[in-house]
Amino acid sequence: MELKPCPFCGSEVTLTYSSHDNMFHFYHKGDLAPQCGAKEPIDFDGYFVKSLKEAAEAWNRRANDV
Repeated sequence: MELKPCPFCGSEVTLTYSSHDNMFHFYHKGDLAPQCGAKEPIDFDGYFVKSLKEAAEAWNRRANDV
């Protein structure tokens, strides 16, 4: 599933999952994190999001989307 860009800086992001902490992590692709005000990783808790697909759907959802 394709991910929308970072809502803060517009850069491309990538998604990983860590079973160690049951978290879905979003990172800027490449070396773009220093240019963005968001601290990496941006995490979604596995308690609320159960799969990579759900995490991507949650990331792509925006408050201003109708």
